[in-house]
Amino acid sequence: MGLTRAQWQVLVRLGRRPGMTQSELAELLEVERATAGRMVDRLERKAWVERRADAADRRVNRLYLTAAAEAVQARVASLGGDLVDEALVPLAEPERLALAGLLARVKDQLQVMAP
Repeated sequence: MGLTRAQWQVLVRLGRRPGMTQSELAELLEVERATAGRMVDRLERKAWVERRADAADRRVNRLYLTAAAEAVQARVASLGGDLVDEALVPLAEPERLALAGLLARVKDQLQVMAP
């Protein structure tokens, strides 16, 4: 699909939080702002991301997925779901439910621990 893991992460983050700033994106990805900027530049050249000026502050650009990127993101999500389904084949349904419950508890704990 012509998509790197880093680019996929950008698309996922912007799909979940459209309109975030490049600085916010860099923080979520745990990269430097310049690194995030280069990722956005590449995605902008592919017409998957667009920068829009913030209505309240012209110095700030907000990031949004284009319709083309939303289609790519939907395809990647579908592939990811297929991969998870295949990975869970060895588990019986009760084991899958137990795993989901355990992972939810770990996620809840991580959220409590986050600043």
